[in-house]
Amino acid sequence: HVSDHGDAGIKEVLLAGSCENLFYDSQIDSCRAEWLMEMIDKTRHPALYYDHMVASFMKAADARDVEQQSGMLARLARREYPGARKALYDKFDLQEFNETWLMGRDIIEFDGIPGLLQVAEVLGKRILNDPDFWEDNVLLDMAQGAIDPIEAESVLRSAAAENPNIKAYVDHVVAQSGCLFSTKSDLPRMPEEPPPMPLEEFL
Repeated sequence: HVSDHGDAGIKEVLLAGSCENLFYDSQIDSCRAEWLMEMIDKTRHPALYYDHMVASFMKAADARDVEQQSGMLARLARREYPGARKALYDKFDLQEFNETWLMGRDIIEFDGIPGLLQVAEVLGKRILNDPDFWEDNVLLDMAQGAIDPIEAESVLRSAAAENPNIKAYVDHVVAQSGCLFSTKSDLPRMPEEPPPMPLEEFL
């Protein structure tokens, strides 16, 4: 539909879907960020949707909505779209969720080592200020496809020598997990996600 007709007749639905996760069952459905971005890219005025996502992201309060929007904004950040990178960093800095992989994984995946250092600093500050906060190395393991774990661990430990927040993060993760990064052979295999619905079948 979108390939042939643009967003005619579905503009409001697509605007809502770009900011709200419309999963029927999150245990069955996979994240639709890539699928939605592909669809929005094919509309005649994609910037309308991009700007809407950037402007509304800070207000997102549901973890499922944030997961989808974060994935979409990360794709915009890779394109250096205005405001996308800042929105992700600013929202992550607020630490509104217990799931640190929300936004954290996307930030590391699109920004590499600089993103990793920012994530570590934010989480380290939270560790120092919240005695009930708990964090293991799952986030770091999830990001191994985007960063080299040997280089990343070296950078983190060097930064920890000078930055008390990063030191708190490194010490805490090692205390909880025994290491910063699991070896690849130790990582649990994630189930394969079902392929997204072809665009031509949408609506």
